[in-house]
Amino acid sequence: MTGKILLEFQTKMAPTRYILLYVGIAIAALAVRFYQLGDINKPVFDEIYFPKFAYHYIQQQPFFHSHPPLAKYTMQGAIALYHALPWVNEPALGTVDFSQLNPVSYRWGNATLGFFAAIFFAYSAWRLTKSHLFTVIVFAFVGLDGALIVSSRFGLSNVHIQFWGGLSVFLALLTVQTRNWLYPLLLGISLGCVACIKWSGLSYWAMSIALCSLIYLVKLLQVNLASNSWLKSGLIISSPMRKSLLPYLFCLTLIPALTYSVLWLPDLQLNTKFDFVQTHQQFFSYHNNRVAEDAHPYCSKWYSWPLMQRPISYHFEKLPINEQAQACYKNVHSFANPLLYWWSSFAVLFMCFYTVYKIRFDIKHRILTNELVTCGVILLGYFANWLPWALVSRCTFLYHYQSAAIFSFMSLAYLLCLLHKTNLRLTRVLFVIILVSIFLSFVYWLPFQLGIPLEKSAFYQRMWFNSWI
Repeated sequence: MTGKILLEFQTKMAPTRYILLYVGIAIAALAVRFYQLGDINKPVFDEIYFPKFAYHYIQQQPFFHSHPPLAKYTMQGAIALYHALPWVNEPALGTVDFSQLNPVSYRWGNATLGFFAAIFFAYSAWRLTKSHLFTVIVFAFVGLDGALIVSSRFGLSNVHIQFWGGLSVFLALLTVQTRNWLYPLLLGISLGCVACIKWSGLSYWAMSIALCSLIYLVKLLQVNLASNSWLKSGLIISSPMRKSLLPYLFCLTLIPALTYSVLWLPDLQLNTKFDFVQTHQQFFSYHNNRVAEDAHPYCSKWYSWPLMQRPISYHFEKLPINEQAQACYKNVHSFANPLLYWWSSFAVLFMCFYTVYKIRFDIKHRILTNELVTCGVILLGYFANWLPWALVSRCTFLYHYQSAAIFSFMSLAYLLCLLHKTNLRLTRVLFVIILVSIFLSFVYWLPFQLGIPLEKSAFYQRMWFNSWI
């Protein structure tokens, strides 16, 4: 009875077929990120800020900005590396205005980071379940979601949060699963880096603190672990150092703070108007007072994000036509896969109820199962990245939901694995329906992410709601 209740993800597919799936998804994820990357040959949306400020570092031109500098450092490096390529024939770096830069120079780095972010979250999925089915679904969802594709194709900072955040999740899982003290140290560094992209990256720090604290509490309370639990060999559970929290406090507090502070040094050497403390005071004042709740036509409320109520238009262009042809629009939206978002939101609700059931089951049997830990990690990541936005009064956008959305994708992948595990025809059919609907949705709205021209009628056919326009 217990064996039937305890979920063990299994599949009859051969490992070689999984390798083909991994490779196929990786190729597709790279293709949609690099396809005609410079087709829109001018800055769009916040590219007038982040890459431009990165170029100011190259020109040694002081500027005021409202976010920490790491994403801009990375773009600075991408621009410099692009111009160092032997086949690139561009004016000498720093001698021309930012508007004359080839946009590929500050976009290719983000496309690369977006691809590796998908890999980090896929690795995290594997560390959670050791299930190829779960991992390949997560890899596909993160690698091919529309909003994450768009954030990877332009010189914006959001994909940097996913990159460092995904790395920190992976390292946090390694920290609680292995006996290598290098991982907590690297985790602390990655947490400092994600906070140095935007302060919203602190959600990954909160998640890591909570995860390590909960696992330590498991040992402190001497909770029985399931025989197949990956926690049995974990550093926090099995190391002689487990009686002291000081090493973890050092790696999860001082190391991130030190990393964050050190990363500011190059910026402060250029922007000398304010010191470290004054700069942060200026940041806080800017976000608190100068960015009104309705400062932008594409502002959206945090509670509307799971339903994708208000996507963001990055670029819109009406293409020249002759008198006989129908008008064509070239459009780029920060437009998630609607079916993926909606199914994932349902999956989060399901996982909440399923987790309550698993808590009752584990308490009754006086054991901690992998299933409860997996659900707990996913829900912790989701709510840590979503609920803090309820406290923010300034203008917020749908892209602020991207980190939380990734964990909702994990919830859906988990639900799909549950459906696949059963031998009921109905659940297998539902498994196929969900995946096929998400794939068709991906193909249908792909022109919105890649800027593929559409006839006017086709454009409006894809705008199902007025709030999407």
